[in-house]
Amino acid sequence: MKYTLFYLCTLLSILGIQAREELFNAQNINSPEVKSDQSVVFRIYAPQTQEVRITGDFLPTEKVTTPYGEADAPIKALMT
Repeated sequence: MKYTLFYLCTLLSILGIQAREELFNAQNINSPEVKSDQSVVFRIYAPQTQEVRITGDFLPTEKVTTPYGEADAPIKALMT
């Protein structure tokens, strides 16, 4: 019984490691990329996605309502 459980755990561990390798080695995406004109290119691999938005402190802010009152938050810009 102990050996069966040991072999089962070992097999599951090996399968889990292989699954992670396939996930992270599937594509090599260089993101973000800073161009020579100081523009930044963000890349994402999501073939089924309809739209992608990005947010950060580098974007203008907008007023949003939170449980603690109104606050400034960066806008969510649509990526093209």
